[in-house]
Amino acid sequence: MADNSQGPAPARAQLTDLQSQHPPIYLLNSIGSDRPRALAGVLQEEFPPRLLELLHKDQLVIGEIGQFTPDIRTLPAGPDNFIIGVNSGLMDFYYAVGRAAHGRAIIYVKSAIPENAPAISPQDMQELIVKALTNWRSLCQPGFWESIFGTAKHDTRIEHANFGMTENVKTETEMLVTSAELFMVAHELGHVALDSGACPPIHHEDESDADAWGLTMYLPCAERRFRRRMALAGMAFAVRITFSLTSVGVKFSKAYRPPMERLQLLLDKVRAESPSEQYFDESATVVVNYLDLMDSVDARITGKPPANPIAEWQARVRLIAVLEGVAEQMKPDNEFEIMWRLTAAKAPPEVMSRIAQKLTDYYLRDSRIEPYQGKETRDRMANALPRLIAQFPGTLQTYFPAAKPTS
Repeated sequence: MADNSQGPAPARAQLTDLQSQHPPIYLLNSIGSDRPRALAGVLQEEFPPRLLELLHKDQLVIGEIGQFTPDIRTLPAGPDNFIIGVNSGLMDFYYAVGRAAHGRAIIYVKSAIPENAPAISPQDMQELIVKALTNWRSLCQPGFWESIFGTAKHDTRIEHANFGMTENVKTETEMLVTSAELFMVAHELGHVALDSGACPPIHHEDESDADAWGLTMYLPCAERRFRRRMALAGMAFAVRITFSLTSVGVKFSKAYRPPMERLQLLLDKVRAESPSEQYFDESATVVVNYLDLMDSVDARITGKPPANPIAEWQARVRLIAVLEGVAEQMKPDNEFEIMWRLTAAKAPPEVMSRIAQKLTDYYLRDSRIEPYQGKETRDRMANALPRLIAQFPGTLQTYFPAAKPTS
């Protein structure tokens, strides 16, 4: 516990002052913590000892600042004193984007028949996400004409759409938004870990190092609560949104790597720490679903597909997701051929050959690699792939010379 016999630590005193000027908007949880402090409480399970010491002394404090600008920042409050302030507006922003993204959500549970229909059209979903992105820009970086004519939004909350959602879709939305917010808090804690000497530099780039140490705290905590696929998706979604913000004209400091490089670095770290590349690919299917969604949003904004250094990996994982859906009888057989053709329409033959080789290695070789989704599902995928290839026209079968059609 903090020793307040000499008064509160500078960090605690300054946060109290900030919150008195800008009272938090979101409700406290059952033990009296605001949402950012509760998120830090989740991550606390993986804090390095020095961060725990600072936290217990109230020299590291985390809390909500009731401002509508979507921002999160680490503020120095004196020697060995740190404040992580999360604006209410950042939580508004993530929920607005996350809810819009789930307007197209369809839930399948052990059946090819979905439990629900999409709530809104693809066009409406994209428009709602673009609206949230432009609201972020207007609040944080208003354009010239917005500033001149006073149309920039300084004191207006970012609102989310109110279309109806089933309980399962609401749950998926909450998991994505919460895990994205959790990663952002973890990133800021990464800064504190570096600045306090709790963790050494890795890349010798402040933001990349904060990402790396934040991920070290974030992933095991998020995986325990949301399962690995959603944990990875929340991290990727939080970073991928910054790329879409650049599509609506937002400029980020050169202290940050370009958003897609930043995302690739994080994914590379997860891949390196996974039991195998196959395990990593199979655990990333939900990640790719959200990356694809944001790619479609950027294409709508700019009128062209975004430059994407991980496009081949996305395509491979997308096909793995469809293969799993077919193997689990949640998609019809022809979905795999449809996805293969859609992918081949955008990718050159050499890319498709590399993807086919990976799928062959993953599912048509004798492998003792630890499965992500369980041995039974992996076996069903291995049994399904030759059957699906056998249904391909001959020109497509040539990509899979090792496949042996089954009856």
